[in-house]
Amino acid sequence: MDGGDEHREQGMPSLVNNVSWTPFQNGIYFVDGPPGHLSGKYFNFSDRQTLLVTDLPKISFLCCGIAVTHNNDTLLFSGLDHVESDIMLVENFH
Repeated sequence: MDGGDEHREQGMPSLVNNVSWTPFQNGIYFVDGPPGHLSGKYFNFSDRQTLLVTDLPKISFLCCGIAVTHNNDTLLFSGLDHVESDIMLVENFH
């Protein structure tokens, strides 16, 4: 923000979902992993380490980003744990 060049943060993993992260004080909280095996993680800028915050084993789809409370005790996200659809035939439709 001070006009410097943009660069990839060394040590930060590439994310599958580009809306699943939020900056927080000295790092970045993010949710990553394949569907059904997602986990919440924290990347610390000072030591370039990624820490596991929580596993989210039943979440298959993450939507709309994440947020962290100001006192760092709650991680909020919107996700789906089950997706299902039906195909129906409608006859004599006008």
